[in-house]
Amino acid sequence: MRITINRREALLASLAAAGALPCARAFAQELLPPANAAASIRLLFYNTHLLPTIAQKVAGHRGQDDYRTAAIAAKLYRYDLIGLCEVFESRRRKEIVEVVQRDSRNTFHVIEQPKPWGRHLIGSGLMLLSRYPIVGEPHFITYHHASRVVTNGWKADGFAAKGAIHAQLQVREQPAAQLDCFLTHLESISPKARGEQIKELADFIAKHAHPERPAILIGDLNVAADAPGVPAADDSEYRQLTSKLAFGEQYFVDLWPAFHDTAGGTNDALAKEHCRRIDYAFISPPQPTGLTLEPTAIRVEPFLDAKVEQGSLSDHAALECNFVLR
Repeated sequence: MRITINRREALLASLAAAGALPCARAFAQELLPPANAAASIRLLFYNTHLLPTIAQKVAGHRGQDDYRTAAIAAKLYRYDLIGLCEVFESRRRKEIVEVVQRDSRNTFHVIEQPKPWGRHLIGSGLMLLSRYPIVGEPHFITYHHASRVVTNGWKADGFAAKGAIHAQLQVREQPAAQLDCFLTHLESISPKARGEQIKELADFIAKHAHPERPAILIGDLNVAADAPGVPAADDSEYRQLTSKLAFGEQYFVDLWPAFHDTAGGTNDALAKEHCRRIDYAFISPPQPTGLTLEPTAIRVEPFLDAKVEQGSLSDHAALECNFVLR
């Protein structure tokens, strides 16, 4: 059965049941025990724009990669769960890991996508860093569909092995509780290829998510969110995305409109509200039993930096999310 989400109404109803909204606090307090302030998760998703040298002439040269890598890495230790994309070069990933482990006293577990295969010249650029132990082995997918040089020119995404990572995280020891985390970066050039990747992503999530575990999906999806408060057209790519992120009785909801009625643009760190929202944090609604992951805040963080010529550490802004565990 596929559930078509009526954007804001269904999202607000789902999250209000978890006490995510101020207007639902009194109701939530009757159902849920007081949150343990220590049982919290601070999450960051960030498209770093740390492109490989081979791609910078055609995909955008930002420069100052040594400085930007170090500056980005220096901000990460304060989070509990971190999803990064466009960290394409292994030396940049190594530099980030070294700084994060140094600043956190080696408290992070790190997952990187395997080396590219076949026609791909570079890897996915995905990195997942977690303070929580990883249960079992992480899972990976490389999307079969992508834009190619013959159809989309030299900016085609098919050079990179874009895909997704799944990790099951042990977020609480007693009583034991796990969380499913999915990280992805979707096609940026071809809407047709991106649509096929969304189907692949949905199948990947359905395969590895479990109805008794809460789940988070973060990533640069390259789908522009519909304007807040405006009914979505039937052919809206955002509407098609949210309908695909439904499998059986489970589905994901977009966190941003549960807390804000603004655009929440992310694809231009300097443009504030005058840009597209293409970076996302989705969460599965709370289950009747087991661990509840209650969102308490989400915000756009541009990571401005006067030492970078363009004014910010990446072309994108980052997303920060806060949760409490119940």
